[in-house]
Amino acid sequence: MSVARAFLPCCLSLVVSAPLLSAERPALAPGSPGVDASGIPEYTNLFEVVEVQADGSEKILGTWDDRVEIVKRDGRPVLRRIQNSKTATGTSAHLDEVDQKTLQPLRARYEANGNVVSDATWDGRRLTARDITTPAGLPSTERVPVTLSVEFPKPVFDWHLWGVLLSSFPLEDGYEAEFVAHTTSDSEAPLLRRITFQVAGRETIDLGERGKVECHVVRVDAGAPWTFWISTTRRPVPVVQLKIESRDGASWWWRPPGRRIS
Repeated sequence: MSVARAFLPCCLSLVVSAPLLSAERPALAPGSPGVDASGIPEYTNLFEVVEVQADGSEKILGTWDDRVEIVKRDGRPVLRRIQNSKTATGTSAHLDEVDQKTLQPLRARYEANGNVVSDATWDGRRLTARDITTPAGLPSTERVPVTLSVEFPKPVFDWHLWGVLLSSFPLEDGYEAEFVAHTTSDSEAPLLRRITFQVAGRETIDLGERGKVECHVVRVDAGAPWTFWISTTRRPVPVVQLKIESRDGASWWWRPPGRRIS
């Protein structure tokens, strides 16, 4: 949960100014023209999570399963994304709910090893979150419960949704844009982050029984370099592959099971 890096009291209410955006590229927000998750089908997906060192050596860390369902709530369609991972260090579970038409976040919940770490709900521009965090400078065993209430001056996305969020944007060859997002579950992140991205090209990925899928290759600056392979049709799944790079040359991949990294 993005609650800043200093110790917080048990309950905090803030009004936050949004960071400045660039005038050189379009700025997206919930409800912007072209922002719409209606093209994303209900689906199930599975990735291997792989660590790749600078020398090319690989280590499979675990699995990540991901599904999306569309439900009706108060007469409007809501996209629900449910994700679970299993690695040698434990398990995690994510739940995201957003308005299908506008991508306005409604809820973001994160669990680690069966314990709720962050549970955030949205009411328009207001975020209320119940979080378990470790104050900076203290051992990881020192866990502090925090309730955070924040009102943003403009609607913002929640980056907890990752590639499903990007898949709801009007991607096309050469398209680039930026947006402001909150990062639920990341206690080391700033409260808001400006995220930029560009569609850098296309690549076809073989999903075996699901067939060959043509993808937009989307380069993202979200505090670290991310690359998403997003199906041009959003089918059979919107996010086909993902890579996050580190400064030391290592990278982490979410790849289709059994697929080698080229």
